[in-house]
Amino acid sequence: MMDFNSLPLSKAQQRKKRGRRKAAPALPDLPESAIQKQLDDMLEGMGIYFIRIPDNFWQWLHRYSNASANMKKELGHYWGGMPDTMAFIKVSDKYMLCCPIECKSKEGRRHGKQKHWESQNIAFQISKSPDESISIVQQFLKDAPCIRHFLNPEPITPDCCPVCGGTGIKQERGKQ
Repeated sequence: MMDFNSLPLSKAQQRKKRGRRKAAPALPDLPESAIQKQLDDMLEGMGIYFIRIPDNFWQWLHRYSNASANMKKELGHYWGGMPDTMAFIKVSDKYMLCCPIECKSKEGRRHGKQKHWESQNIAFQISKSPDESISIVQQFLKDAPCIRHFLNPEPITPDCCPVCGGTGIKQERGKQ
């Protein structure tokens, strides 16, 4: 009996085998609601203030509320396409830094009103997994001290900000 496992692979089979090894790890196939719940819990646990308008609010507004058609249109015009979560960090006595985060499932895409927000130079982060949510929030927390430096009239010392080294300008890795 012939052992087929010992036969040499064709060039096409070798390329296919190499391609499988190089594939990026797949994102967990979680629904948007699970990613959103994880993000909300994480922000709440970290004590970061956030605003979230639940998706079912829009369903309620259009199906069950007694709001006038004009009111529904106005709300949809101004708030439609808003990111799922708006996280805030206080950076001075007068200002807060905002990080808009849109949660999507693995296959999720932005719709027209969300693309409209970006066309108005209102960019937001897109999270398709819990790990992406964590990295977005970590980067948000890292960047907040630099923004404080721009708004704070006090002298800047090199040890007050690990991101910019006290200059108020984010430096590239390896350069101090």
